[in-house]
Amino acid sequence: MKRSCVLNVDNISSTMRTIIFALNIPTCVVAIIGNLVVLSVILLNRELRIRPNLLICYLAVTDMAVGMVLQPLLSVHLFYDLSRDDCFVDDAVYFVTSVICGASCLTLVLISYDRYLHLVKLFKYQSIMTKRKHYILAVSCWIVPIVEGCFLFDHATVNVFFVLIILSTVCDAVVMLICYRKIYAFIRKMSKLRSSIAGGESNERQQLKANSRLAKCFFMIVASFVVFWTPLKIILIYITIGSIFGVGISALDPYIDTLHCVAILIGIFNSCWNPVIYFMKNKALKEKTKKVLLEMICRVSLKKDGCTRETVGEDTGAL
Repeated sequence: MKRSCVLNVDNISSTMRTIIFALNIPTCVVAIIGNLVVLSVILLNRELRIRPNLLICYLAVTDMAVGMVLQPLLSVHLFYDLSRDDCFVDDAVYFVTSVICGASCLTLVLISYDRYLHLVKLFKYQSIMTKRKHYILAVSCWIVPIVEGCFLFDHATVNVFFVLIILSTVCDAVVMLICYRKIYAFIRKMSKLRSSIAGGESNERQQLKANSRLAKCFFMIVASFVVFWTPLKIILIYITIGSIFGVGISALDPYIDTLHCVAILIGIFNSCWNPVIYFMKNKALKEKTKKVLLEMICRVSLKKDGCTRETVGEDTGAL
C-alpha cells in the first residue's frame, strides 16, 4: 500500500468511488455553466464592469477551474489509477485541489480587504488600491498557492506543505474576520449617525444601504466557503498531526482516504453554490441575466412561439 501518497484512491471502496463519481459529474456541469454565465454577463455588459463585480469574476474563474480541471481529473482518477507505481497522479489531483482552494481563499481575502478600504477608508481608497496594485494582488492569489503546492511533490517537504496550508488558512481567516468586523462596525456607526436625517431617503443613506447589501453578499460568499471547505481543513490537520508526530486514531485510519475524498467533494460543491449567491444578492446581475436569457429564448423560438424582434428589443431595453 502506498501510504506515502497524500490521497490514496486504492483504499476507497468501489461503491464509494461510484457514489463520488455520480455526484461529481452533475456538479461539474453546474459549476462550469453557472460560473460561465456569471462571467459572460458581467464582462459583456459595460455597466456591470465595476470593481465589486470584477471581484466576483475573479472568484468565478477559480470556481470554473474547479469544474473544468479538478472535477474531470478527480473523476478519471477514481477509476483509472495511473499512479499504482508512484504517487504522481495522486499528488497532482491534490496539487490542483490545494491551488484552487488556496486561490479561492486568497481571493476572498482580497475581496474582504477591498470592501474594507472602500467603506472605511473611502477617501484614501483610490490611492491605496490602485488598478495596478489590484491586478497584482489578483494574480498573487494564484501564485502563492502554486508555490505552496510545489512542496507537495517532494517526500522530504510534504509536511512543510501541510503546515503552510494550515497556517495560511488561519491567517486568511483572521484577516477576513478583522475586515468584516470593521466593516459592520462602520456600517452600524454610520447608520446611527444618519438615522437622524429628516426628509425622506437621502443619497447618503441610499448609498449606505447599497454598501451594506454588498457587504452582506460578500460575507455570505465567505461564510459558504468556510462551511464547504472546513471538512477538508479538518482532515488536513489530522493528517499533519499524524505525519509529524506519528499519532492517529486507529479506528479512523482505514477510512481516512475515503473521508479525504468526500471532504474534497464537499468543497467542490462550493463552486456550484457561489453563482446562486450572486444571482440572489446582486439584483443588477440577476436582472441582466434574465434579459439575456429571455432574448436568447425569443431568438431561438422566434418562429415557433410568435416572439417578434420588437418584443426582443423591448425586453432588452428595459434595463
